[in-house]
Amino acid sequence: MTGFAPCLFAIGCVVVGCQPGGGLPATADEGPGVVEVIAAESAESLETEAPSADTGVPVGVEPEASEVAAEPEASEVAAETEASEVAAETETSEVAAETETSEVAAETETTLAEAEVGLDTAPPSGTAYGAPIPLGALSGAPETSGIVASRDHPGIFWIHNDSGNPAEILAIDTTPRVVATIALPDAQNQDWEAIALMPRAGVDALYVGDIGDNVARITEGVASGRLGTIRLYRFDEPDPASQEPVAAVEAPETIDLTYPDGPHDCESLFLDPATGDAYVFSKVRAGDATLYVARAPLVGPGPIALTAVATLDMGWITAADLAADGTRLAVRSYGEIRVFQIAGSIADALATTPWRPSAEGSAAEAIAFGAGSYDLYTIAEGEGATLFQIPWE
Repeated sequence: MTGFAPCLFAIGCVVVGCQPGGGLPATADEGPGVVEVIAAESAESLETEAPSADTGVPVGVEPEASEVAAEPEASEVAAETEASEVAAETETSEVAAETETSEVAAETETTLAEAEVGLDTAPPSGTAYGAPIPLGALSGAPETSGIVASRDHPGIFWIHNDSGNPAEILAIDTTPRVVATIALPDAQNQDWEAIALMPRAGVDALYVGDIGDNVARITEGVASGRLGTIRLYRFDEPDPASQEPVAAVEAPETIDLTYPDGPHDCESLFLDPATGDAYVFSKVRAGDATLYVARAPLVGPGPIALTAVATLDMGWITAADLAADGTRLAVRSYGEIRVFQIAGSIADALATTPWRPSAEGSAAEAIAFGAGSYDLYTIAEGEGATLFQIPWE
């Protein structure tokens, strides 16, 4: 953030001094006659002297008492006038300073408001994606199914495992290694497939998507009469550095979403910080995938309706992520990655020509933008899976 330097205002005062004049001195060597002549000449000079420019009274003539009083009064008026001018100048300076302070405060507030919805400084410019760079093999995550970059903790990504694993998220660095494990009380991992992040009330919140359609979800949906309903778990992002090896957050909020046209398999989730809307792509084996949106606010108690807003000619979509500045959308399948530039709506962006970064060597289930950049990070399922970085160059 840009810093602002205070401004100082100085008022200069000029003091004008008057130096009195002196008469002709008489010395001890001069005789009385000389003194008398000088005195007479001085008296004659005083009688014929021109009027003073200041008072209009001839020099040497005693002014009247009213004229003497007028001089101090005029001086007082001048002093008051000068004091008023100084006060006015000071007041003007103070108003200017207050105005500048208000402008700085307004600019700072605007910057903070932008940070609150996650609109970061634009990443470095580039023209294309480079080749995937293997960063290392990850141990301790047997079935990674989702990944998202932390914006408050540089170099940290949050991941989770798929169904059949504990209801917990893991913080990893880019080496990669697990640096923290966070349990989610009262949550169930029926079929966790994605994780996303979005600022909320000044704090980044994590959203874990229990959105797959494995046997457990279908069975539960039939039994409860809620077939076609998926669930998000929302909670404030924890600090991985302050956690024990295995810690827990408070019980997350649950947000249920319902498809308008029956159940779908789904493995992708992203949220738009500018609107608060949540998006998911259906995972299809053939044909076009459908993009669904749940409009904000994402609050209960009942299920929130999903609405179909666009289609994409891409099968087997396993992950998606929106860049922090909201201008790039990455979508990946087992063998393909597409990155769309967003100039208007997200739905309209899917009809534009995307970048197609190489997916070579990374038949992955998860993808994420780096925090504050367009670099991509992607990882597959399985113990010892490799984390790849795809740089924006």
